[in-house]
Order: sequence, then C-alpha cells, then structure tokens
Amino acid sequence: GTSTGISYFDLSSVSADQELDGEATNNYFGIALAVGDANGDGYSDLAVGAEGWNSSAGRSYVYHGSASGVSSSADTIIGGLSIGSYSGCSLAFGNHDGDAYSDLMIGARGYVNDNTGLAVVHEGSSSGVSSTSSASIRGDASGSYLGAALSFGDHNGDSYSDAIIGSYGYSSSTGRVYVQSGSSSGIPGN
Repeated sequence: GTSTGISYFDLSSVSADQELDGEATNNYFGIALAVGDANGDGYSDLAVGAEGWNSSAGRSYVYHGSASGVSSSADTIIGGLSIGSYSGCSLAFGNHDGDAYSDLMIGARGYVNDNTGLAVVHEGSSSGVSSTSSASIRGDASGSYLGAALSFGDHNGDSYSDAIIGSYGYSSSTGRVYVQSGSSSGIPGN
C-alpha cells in the first residue's frame, strides 16, 4: 500500500522469517532492540528490552544468532534492579574494552524510583552476555532519566567503543548527553 507518498507492506499479508514474543501483557517486549556479536562466533545476536516486566522493573533478553537465524528462546535474561526502574527501555551493543566480544549496555531510566536513571554494561564472552554487570553509570539528580537513550561508537579512533548516554530530564529537562570513553579496561563505572 501507500500512505502520504510512502510505500509499505502490511505484516498481516506477509510472513516474517521469525517471530519472538514477550512473556506477558504490558511487558512492552520490543521497546528497545540492539544487534551485536556478544559471543564472537561471527553471527549477530539480538537483545530485546521489555521495560514493563514485573511492575516496570524491566528485563532484557539476548538471543544468539546462527546460520539459521536467532535462537527461539533467550540465551541470557537480565532482570531489572527495582520496581519502576524501566530496565531495558534502551539497549546498545558495542566493544568498549577491545576484546573479541560485543558488550551490552542497558538503560534503566526510572532507577531508584526517583527517575535518576542508570546505564549498566554487561560483558560479552565466548558464552554470550554475562548476567552480571561490569560497570554502571548513575544519573546526576532526581528526574534526570539517565539511560533513556544509549549508543556505542568509536569517536576518538582508538578501537574502543565509547558509551553515549542520554539524560533527557537533566537540569529541568534541558537534557544532557554523556560520552564515556572506552579503553582496554572498559568504561569507568561504579
């Protein structure tokens, strides 16, 4: 079909190659997506955020890629830190420590129930994404919503992915973006 000059196809008339479903109503499975090779096997792995899981504690799922597509069940599940943290509202894959594996950064914009926000990094390895975080960066103040948007990119050309973290509520919603440089020991975090 077409709409306002844009051509499109309707998913009800075309079969997807693969479909992954969330666990329950109001989980918002698919609110965020990221692709990277977390286990270093040459196939892209898929991370899916579900910020509404368990009263908006949130959850992120990692599905390994293969020659036949992504696995039909999650290989790693990372739960949110607290009710209302909205963990999984944003996701990004990047290699912040320069090894052979993509690392996953997860945003939790409502962390600590005062919307300070948090971004956590989970290391990639030959077995995939670790369920334990290796670094975390917390917002500056209540209402900062740090982690609502995330990205990785090598901005200084040193072969390490740098973390880019959005904080749209910073300073009465003026907003701020933080760039944290990667290194052989990863990005600094508490």
